[in-house]
Amino acid sequence: MSTHIKSYKDHPCNRPCNSQTISMICEYDWTIEWYSVLSKACLDCPFNMTNCNQDHCITANGVYRPVMVINRMLPGPSIIACKGDTINIMLFNSLHMSEATSIHWHGLSQRGSQFMDGVGMITQCPILSHTFFEYKFAANDAGTHLYHAHSGLQRADGVFGPIVIRDYDHENVHFEKYDYDLSEHVITVNDWLNDTSIAKFSGHHHNDGDNKPDSILINGKGALRHVDYKNLSIETPRAEFWVRSGKKYRFRLINAGILYCPIEFSIDYHNLTIIASDGKPLEPYTVESLIIYAGERYDFIINAFRKPSNYWIKAKGWADCSVKKVYQTAFLKYHDSFDKDNLPDLNELNYENASRNGLQLNPWNKHINSSNRDSFTKINEVKAILDKESYEFYTKIFDKNQTIKKYYLAMEFNKINNPEFYDEKLYSLSKIQSFQRPPLYTPQINNISMKMPSIPLLYEWDSVPKDEICNHINRSHVCPVEQEYCSCIYTFEFNLGDVVEFVIVDEGFTFQSNHPMHLHGGSFAVLNIDKLNRSISVEDIKKMDNEGKIYRSFDRPPIKDTVTVPVGGYTIIRFLADNPGTWMFHCHLDFHSEVGMGLLIKVGQKKDLPSEPLNWPKCGNYFYIENDKPVSVGTNSSNKIFFSLFNFVLLVFYVLIDSR
Repeated sequence: MSTHIKSYKDHPCNRPCNSQTISMICEYDWTIEWYSVLSKACLDCPFNMTNCNQDHCITANGVYRPVMVINRMLPGPSIIACKGDTINIMLFNSLHMSEATSIHWHGLSQRGSQFMDGVGMITQCPILSHTFFEYKFAANDAGTHLYHAHSGLQRADGVFGPIVIRDYDHENVHFEKYDYDLSEHVITVNDWLNDTSIAKFSGHHHNDGDNKPDSILINGKGALRHVDYKNLSIETPRAEFWVRSGKKYRFRLINAGILYCPIEFSIDYHNLTIIASDGKPLEPYTVESLIIYAGERYDFIINAFRKPSNYWIKAKGWADCSVKKVYQTAFLKYHDSFDKDNLPDLNELNYENASRNGLQLNPWNKHINSSNRDSFTKINEVKAILDKESYEFYTKIFDKNQTIKKYYLAMEFNKINNPEFYDEKLYSLSKIQSFQRPPLYTPQINNISMKMPSIPLLYEWDSVPKDEICNHINRSHVCPVEQEYCSCIYTFEFNLGDVVEFVIVDEGFTFQSNHPMHLHGGSFAVLNIDKLNRSISVEDIKKMDNEGKIYRSFDRPPIKDTVTVPVGGYTIIRFLADNPGTWMFHCHLDFHSEVGMGLLIKVGQKKDLPSEPLNWPKCGNYFYIENDKPVSVGTNSSNKIFFSLFNFVLLVFYVLIDSR
């Protein structure tokens, strides 16, 4: 293996976490670059399966395509540490197309290290090509998390990987329930494209291309039949997970998905006992299958009590994945099986039977009633474990003396002339439709598209012109009433200690598409999730709420950072604004967030933040000033006028001095 590119499979921080454990600094050297599926490193894979396991060999689903990856791995290197360790990553941007990047640590609250949240132009400048950036933060959030690029569509091309922060045994409420918690039992699933994300994105948004996933991967692997030069049917290898009879294992499941593809996960003949979601412990809840949405994580226990053999692990895509009948499989294998090479029958595999009967957790777009309650359980119906951390959280957000700042957020695909994709004079929405070409609608929250700033906001908030910041309550200074398309730096500002409730409504009048929403910088309690109809307006939900017809659970609701909103329904979340910073709250589907389906939550003031690190990189707009030094400033033409006037005043001052 090349000395400059490491897998970190045997990193010293991957160790037991008990009373004898001493905190460590977990150091990594990462290189992000454009690479390829079935590169030279694969030699003659898949025709010789042994070579498919070579270092640097990325097989994906066997379709040749460029990939953007870290250390030539898909998923990228695992970060596995003990709570209280320090994570120290030196990231080198080796993207030869001169692309900038940044890495977000999804699920880590970054308290005290807000500048490490990794969102380009929100918490940091993007990392320029051929430069280094050092990420350093405390691993204080125990649980199963992930990291991924937070610049453009880079996550969709392969920049993601798992984070596991193990709690100490004496603090782990589920420690006695299983025998093993192995790093090789971390499972990352994601929908996958047979082309680069930008080709798919531009083809969909500027032409008539589809936005449907082509495949699903399990730990970067998947089988998709293709034919070699000898007309032989060959498949790339599937992922494998090994267990021993009679033992109980903790598995950690992550969805790094990119498009509208909720994934149904199951293991043949083995139930899943769910014990945590998004890093927060839950009361054990046993099901046959679960639906996991993009950005979510679930920990579950399986009991290896079946006849020693090999069993299918199935990941079936719903919603847009159903168009191409996308699903994927892996193997659960028993070490003590006498027929290790006797695999399940491939001929039995198809999209229809990739589902498992029985109780399902976190269903996709289901209204739960007496007729189907035995088949489905919503995630908000599973209770959190009441430990010290959750008790303090509930005490604050359910304090009856505390004023709740409540906002209704309506999500919809709006039929508007978005200037990103239309020109009202040349090819307006109506003109496109008159030529029988499919229209493109704009996903928005409260009829606003989130505009990314041109200067990182965390430490430069006061430098951003106020005519670029708005929200749905205060927007007339940015978007006049008669203006069809509204785009601004969509922001809610809160004081430290505020309790905030979002009632998020997916109206569903245009498409039957739901949205997994992710909060940076903290977690929220999920008070309710309900699908009411095929479509519903936010005004209807407000009316029902005012009439007391919208239910909220205050009995140990699950604590998460990512949750879906069912189409034609709502999800209610409540959180404590106690982590100062500028945090994103956005749809975790790449094609939606990239066109503005999100907003910012600003908590506290600059004085509440930790000091800006020394030599912190700066970036922003640039305006050239004639006959003077070039000036790099914030965002708009008013800055240019200001500096021109400033230079004029200086000139007059020098003339007056000289005349004396």
